[in-house]
Amino acid sequence: TDLDLIRTQTCDIETPANVVVQVVFGYKHRDKSVLSEIETHRIEIVDYLTQYFSSKTVDELSPQNDKDLQCEIRDSINNDILKNE
Repeated sequence: TDLDLIRTQTCDIETPANVVVQVVFGYKHRDKSVLSEIETHRIEIVDYLTQYFSSKTVDELSPQNDKDLQCEIRDSINNDILKNE
């Protein structure tokens, strides 16, 4: 499943950059409970992602950091939002 586009700006002081991100969640196709959980927490997830990207600089969001960023986002959503019922 995917979320609406996340739109924000980086925290760079002199020249903040626009950030537009399409987030897509990977999960087992038959696992309807995960889809339900994502839908239930959609607003929290979008808020988290908006804050996350707006707290980063352009350098931190460079393509060379993609894997680290993906892992950090995944772990935070899994551990802090979806498992925090």
